Amino acid sequence: MNPTLPVAYDIAWSASIVVWVAIAVFFCVKVVRDQTLTPGSKLLWVIVIVCAPVVGVIAWFASADWRRRSQPLTAHSERESQSVR
Repeated sequence: MNPTLPVAYDIAWSASIVVWVAIAVFFCVKVVRDQTLTPGSKLLWVIVIVCAPVVGVIAWFASADWRRRSQPLTAHSERESQSVR
């Protein structure tokens, strides 16, 4: 134990690492499950999210929203929208 560092400092750094790993794993799973991406783009997204989790997650949200708007409605999504009405 390092007497020059307070325990709260150690706990804060440990918690931030746990949060970083949780965010990286969660969004890597979301990327891998995305059916609209090619295998190469999935690999690129996983690398970006692992190397820069905050920027990578923000970029993923921005591009996912853009991809959703650019895709035409499918029969499945049309049925869902009709069942909601």
